[in-house]
Amino acid sequence: MTRTLLILSIIPSVALTHKRIIGGSEVAIEDFPYQVNILVYGTFAGGGSIIDETHILTAAHCVSGSPTDAYTVHAGSALWASGGMKVNVSSITKHPEYGKPIALENDIAIVTLAESLTFGPYMQPISLPRLHASDSDSSSALVAGQEIVVSGWGDTGEGRGMSSTLHAVTEEIIERGKCAAAYGRDNLRITDGMFCAGAPGGGKGACQGDSGGPAVADGILVGIVSWGYWCGRQGYPSVFSRVAYYRDWITQVIGI
Repeated sequence: MTRTLLILSIIPSVALTHKRIIGGSEVAIEDFPYQVNILVYGTFAGGGSIIDETHILTAAHCVSGSPTDAYTVHAGSALWASGGMKVNVSSITKHPEYGKPIALENDIAIVTLAESLTFGPYMQPISLPRLHASDSDSSSALVAGQEIVVSGWGDTGEGRGMSSTLHAVTEEIIERGKCAAAYGRDNLRITDGMFCAGAPGGGKGACQGDSGGPAVADGILVGIVSWGYWCGRQGYPSVFSRVAYYRDWITQVIGI
């Protein structure tokens, strides 16, 4: 059987395909005020999360392949194409080990804005895991069965196209060994910087267009939508970059 590896964003010229919310529901931006979308040449490129007035955390593959000045960040709206505030990007810092040794490892980037966001009911930062937190710390620990909330504008079903409005879905953390076994059949690795989530019976998950967006547990940004097979398929959970794993690097780059 031929499987399609989904990079969960919509970027021209990327050979692997991309992700959106399956089995979720429409949500208001005031309930997800940290959510942004990233545009490249005015076209949707992926999601992101506000971490302070001038910085967005996203997946590195969402901001690769085009010059920095091609990107803008759109915040404060549940509609990806209108409303809210659009801000130019002054710099993009991808993890130095992004794509090493294989594609989509260390899939994390920090986008620095050219001007500060104006915080209010529709724009707010999301908390990060605590710096130097232990694996048992509640801000960084992820255990099988734990619920996370994933949001974005990605496809609501395979082949259905993007959603114009923000959607969210609740998923469960999948035990690392099970996820590694599923993807290991195709020689794909689940590294320490990744985790997996989905619905035990399938039918829920990220899909094309969700890449770079947030996975949140108890008000903390625990993950960034990265990649997976298909959309909400049983046995193939979505794969996320684990924010706690990169917490020291984030501090090195922007000091928070």
